[in-house]
Amino acid sequence: MSFNTALDLSGAYGLTAPSRNITTAITLPGDVHGALLAADLIPDPYFGENEKVVMWVGETEWHVERRFDASAADIDGYLTLTLSEVDCIAIILLNGEVVARTDNSFVRNDIDVTGKVHQGENSLRIEFGVAPDVAKARSDAHPFPIPFTYNYQTNGLKGIHMNFIRKAACHAGWDWGICTMPVGVYGTMSLRKSRLARQDSVEVEQTHGANSVELSIKTRVFAFSHGEVELEHTIDGQTITDKVSVQKGENVFTHNLTIHNPKIWWPSGQGAQPLYELTTNLEGEITTRKIGLRKLEWIIEKDEIDHSFKCRINGRDITMMGANWIPADAIPSRVTPAVIRDLLEERQGRQYEHAPHLGRRSV
Repeated sequence: MSFNTALDLSGAYGLTAPSRNITTAITLPGDVHGALLAADLIPDPYFGENEKVVMWVGETEWHVERRFDASAADIDGYLTLTLSEVDCIAIILLNGEVVARTDNSFVRNDIDVTGKVHQGENSLRIEFGVAPDVAKARSDAHPFPIPFTYNYQTNGLKGIHMNFIRKAACHAGWDWGICTMPVGVYGTMSLRKSRLARQDSVEVEQTHGANSVELSIKTRVFAFSHGEVELEHTIDGQTITDKVSVQKGENVFTHNLTIHNPKIWWPSGQGAQPLYELTTNLEGEITTRKIGLRKLEWIIEKDEIDHSFKCRINGRDITMMGANWIPADAIPSRVTPAVIRDLLEERQGRQYEHAPHLGRRSV
């Protein structure tokens, strides 16, 4: 069955800053700094003391908007507007109506917009508030002071009450990392149509035997009403298909599947790293994820000093090396898969006592 579909809402949007009379274009998923750089409206904040020169970007209210067309088939069902990560304080308007207010960049926004999308032209608008101002207002309203790090105060910057907003703390800078306070939307942006229910998440647990691995696949399904849906999982040439009854709201279903003579995954330098692709299909809504089959154990045993703390992978004790991964760029839109791969491959097998250059590169 293929009832569920999705209309992609990523792409070109208009970007405006009413208080500064700025109008330009932005590509979403993406961020305001990336758009302003592309339009040559700001210099690269990594150069010289440009960090201070572009500080106004994070202290300005920004609006993004686009129009999109929806067919009768696109809206014939229950509708979810999914914005994976809105960064951070924002009002979401669909056809001029407020459908959500966000203030947490760490949660996915699945907004029920059933009946709010028209056949033909529609508009999606996001009005971003000024996160530093919101953070300060919350701090000022708190009944007692809560200390925070005055990031870059020695550089003449005033610091931001990051402990009062749900946004990546590094966006306000850290020791040698620059402060940008980016504004944007990242990840999936789509209008999802469901006959009855949508996928929310899929979680896989592994139980390893001598020559097999049992997978426990836990699927969270959000149903708009009571009824029955068809759920299917496929991995390693095996398919599980099940008709399940759902109640309105969140539903959790667990299916078990055994992989015989599995190809085992090992950490880098310890062996091969084969991956299995798991495909989940909920009436046409298809998601895929890759998983490695490995047994992970933390071993704590009494020893002559006190106790051990070992990492055992697939029955083998492995020396684990510490690492400190910082953001590859202070402008999120410049952190692409190619950049991440370059950083990982460039430093594979090498150790750095100090690595301040990581994340300080313009791409």
